[in-house]
Amino acid sequence: MLENSFIQFFDSIQDECSSIVMPVTNGCVTLREDYDAQSKAFAVFDKQEVELPVELRMDDEGNHYSAIIIDGIPAILGGSCFRIRLDRNTETQYGREISKGIEVDSDVEENYIGYVVFAREGKYKVKFSGTVEAVEGHHQDEISATAIGTLLFCRKGEIEGDSTIKIPIPQDGSIDTSIEIEAYDQDEFDIYIAYQYNWDDDLLCSIDMSISIDRVEGESKYSNLLRFNNNVDDFSIVEYWCDEAQFGFPLGGVAHQKLLLPIRLKNPQYKQEDKTYEKLNGENIVLYAKFSKEYDLMTEYIPESWHDKIMIALACDHVLINGKSVQKSNNYEIDWENYTFSECGDKLVKAECKVIENLVQRNSNY
Repeated sequence: MLENSFIQFFDSIQDECSSIVMPVTNGCVTLREDYDAQSKAFAVFDKQEVELPVELRMDDEGNHYSAIIIDGIPAILGGSCFRIRLDRNTETQYGREISKGIEVDSDVEENYIGYVVFAREGKYKVKFSGTVEAVEGHHQDEISATAIGTLLFCRKGEIEGDSTIKIPIPQDGSIDTSIEIEAYDQDEFDIYIAYQYNWDDDLLCSIDMSISIDRVEGESKYSNLLRFNNNVDDFSIVEYWCDEAQFGFPLGGVAHQKLLLPIRLKNPQYKQEDKTYEKLNGENIVLYAKFSKEYDLMTEYIPESWHDKIMIALACDHVLINGKSVQKSNNYEIDWENYTFSECGDKLVKAECKVIENLVQRNSNY
């Protein structure tokens, strides 16, 4: 998930107090690429839930990303706080051809076929499908006369270990077997085939096999508390993105983040630079002048974790606050001496920095 997003997802419901509810607008929540459009999302509130669309999208560079669409549900929620529950897809998440006509030799004790990688920890159902056949010059009945052998499925480098799963291959050479395993994050498993030793030494076979992976148990994650609020008098609309993937976001092209945040732009001042020339008659001539507008960015009392994420937002290639394109122009300073506490005891502090509008007015007479 987007660990650096203002909307975070957790493995279980978090105890968060109402004083730090995240305000959100209509729009979408962008997800990492490991959550596809077949995942399901729900707005959960008052012991009710409303299913939200999950779309697989593409940015201008052709990179895919997923988004939970939260448009159009404020009327249903009626101002209630809610969380987004994201259920990982429980349909087939992974399927690919492992081998295609690979010739394997009965003289070799274990022939390597391929591998699979499990992206996340969990329980999985793994289905093997395919056939083993004699290659040209050998007869199928040489194979069918006895058990063909065993399919071996093991963690990378652990083929001799006790955890290796052994799947007998029937005499007709067909492979249609499902197993259940528990895998870790980025867990890699190798696939081998081992033949019976009573085969002729020169017997060669080919194997065509594919594999599909389903999650056995659904995986749910819950967002922090959210509430719709489109009132920009209380908050500012902050939109931020990079030209390519950064900070753990699948950013680039049309993949933007857009949120309501308790920050305000105040006290505009002009940053100016000019040069004039005085003629002999005392008349001043403007040779060069430029100016841009600079604001004080001030937050309300918010948790430290929100300050971390505001810093990430301000460090993006493009930042719009209430439609103004800005860039941070000095250090983001937290006032640790001026603090309060939320209802559940979290320390809340304010911060401020300066941002400069990305619109420079120029006049040059050089």
